Amino acid sequence: MANSIPVGHYSQSGEQTINRMSKDDIEYTKFLKYFGRVFKHPVSVALEFYVNRPDAQFIASGNQWKRAGYQISPTSKGIPFLDTKGNEVTLYDFEDVIGDYPPKRWTITNRNVDAIRNELGLSDDKPLFSALDESSASAIDDLSLIQDLGLSALSNDEKLRFRNSYHNMIQMMIAGRLEINGARYNVQPDRAALEFCSLDEQRLIPFLFQPE
Repeated sequence: MANSIPVGHYSQSGEQTINRMSKDDIEYTKFLKYFGRVFKHPVSVALEFYVNRPDAQFIASGNQWKRAGYQISPTSKGIPFLDTKGNEVTLYDFEDVIGDYPPKRWTITNRNVDAIRNELGLSDDKPLFSALDESSASAIDDLSLIQDLGLSALSNDEKLRFRNSYHNMIQMMIAGRLEINGARYNVQPDRAALEFCSLDEQRLIPFLFQPE
């Protein structure tokens, strides 16, 4: 990429991808599941990697890779960003570094699933995926996001559709994270939340309210 993208903003390619997501179920599903796999990064970072490096799975700065024992390859294809202080930070995927083995990835297994339920206070009478989805969605039941987006004029039925769609976004991200283990979750996409947003800037905001 020729220019550094300020974190929280996006390139022209990113804008085009947002527009496609708001109209296409496949693009919507692919990005949300991708975002779920790299959820520790800001959504704008995930968007630029999704556009330019769709197979990336381990995203980190050069210093972070070096501390982990890897060297940046001379042929790397890192993506430069500007942090909130205006400093340029280039982020790289595992394909950009020299090392024999990828970093260890934390996964959910039969051995640690009970500890996860206890730590998060999740019910043990429902599948983990369903319990996670309900827990993540409960924090936005007051529809405060609708006000933040300037969509207060929506009817009550439209607000309900927006909330249900946003819950679906969270469910997609969780599915993407859990699918790292090789499982597959057939979550049906609901793009209503993006369809209610007429501006590209609005369409990016829902992704900012991601689950921890």
